[in-house]
Amino acid sequence: MNDASKLAAIEATVERFLRRNVAQQAQAAIGAAVGEFNDWVLSGNQSAQDADAAFEREKKKLDEGTSAVQRLDAELAARPDPKDGAAVDAYNRRVAERNAMAAAHRQAVEAFNASVRQFNQAQQDTAQQRAARKRSTDETVRKHEAEYRACADWRDREGPDRLWSELNEIYARLRSSGVAGSSELARARALRQEMAQFAAAENGRTHSGFLTVQAALGDEPIWLDVDTGATVVTLSPELVEALHWSALLGDTVELQLPGGLRLSAPQLVIPELTVFGQSADQVKGVVVKVPGFGRDGSLGLSFLTRFQYSITGGDGPAGLSLRTKSAAPGEYDVFICHKSEDEEPARSLYDYLRAESYRPFFSPVSLGLKSTSAFQQGIDRALESARHMVVVASSSANMEAPWVRSEWQRFLAMRHMGRKDGCLLILLCGSMQPAQLPVGLVDCQAISMQAEGWRNAVRSYLPR
Repeated sequence: MNDASKLAAIEATVERFLRRNVAQQAQAAIGAAVGEFNDWVLSGNQSAQDADAAFEREKKKLDEGTSAVQRLDAELAARPDPKDGAAVDAYNRRVAERNAMAAAHRQAVEAFNASVRQFNQAQQDTAQQRAARKRSTDETVRKHEAEYRACADWRDREGPDRLWSELNEIYARLRSSGVAGSSELARARALRQEMAQFAAAENGRTHSGFLTVQAALGDEPIWLDVDTGATVVTLSPELVEALHWSALLGDTVELQLPGGLRLSAPQLVIPELTVFGQSADQVKGVVVKVPGFGRDGSLGLSFLTRFQYSITGGDGPAGLSLRTKSAAPGEYDVFICHKSEDEEPARSLYDYLRAESYRPFFSPVSLGLKSTSAFQQGIDRALESARHMVVVASSSANMEAPWVRSEWQRFLAMRHMGRKDGCLLILLCGSMQPAQLPVGLVDCQAISMQAEGWRNAVRSYLPR
């Protein structure tokens, strides 16, 4: 089956189980069918009761007519004297009256019996209709109950998770193929959007505890669970494949998940991640299989701590609030000291520290192009703010440059006065060796960027 056929199958499943509330529709359809049948039965029963009451009234009249005829028969049992002409005439008139009454009574009885026969036939027809309607109602109930069970079984078999995984595998292949404007890719992207929105809405309805937010990797929309217990951002391997980020994968690390479960996952430094218009670059992450419908990973602290964040909600639906951290004094924790010739390795350090959720001061980024006085004021504030300093140098001459020497000497002075309790670390690059350190820095810890694992070593000397 090709990807187009697989997409069609996914769309059919989405149409069947996700685009409508199967349980709600089944309940409504069953309720309507049973209600309609019961209403019809009640209406028929009421009609039968009304007919029975009418028959009772008519029978009472017939009984009264029978009694009237019988009374006349009793009166007419005493015949008049044949010689009394007037009495005979009166008797004959009473006989005629009796006969007319009896004839009318017979007609009424015949009409009543005909009505009874008609009613009995109607009741037989109604019984047949009732049986047919009952079969139709039972069939409707079975149909919708079967559809509900099919949906429930699909969910119990982790159908939504598998469907999401299948869609993402197709999406990764389509996106990796380079045919950006293909109709299949557009369909897959639309399905991802629809399924993610459905999952988020369902989480909100059921108060599942998941808070899912829409994010973006460049122009790629993704959906992440906010996880303040996760140290780093996680992304699915399908997403990494779709974005052609395999070359960005780093060393494999071991993760401990809730419940004591451990797994190995490759590291990834995410070039840029945006949530609610707030962007962070060089975000530390790992690549793991995402066990969740409508989610591409989790939004961990390696992104969240770049901002002032809070989880809102209380009794209502949860939400995420992000605010940009200001660059006011007190908000830098590592000052990167360097000469302009060493800007490239210094920037590598800056990117790494950002990915590790530090707040580094790096003048080309933190200050940009400013006047000399404004630039110096920015340096002064950052030196006051930062707890630690890392001096990046490729030569002793660069470390002895006036601006560079002034910065690290001022930091050491503040530390000697008790205004700093952090570390002054030397990061050697190029061919620089520890023996070439200036006299004022010989007691400081030096790490070479040529050494394997230098990043972890830097982190170990910069406690938060």
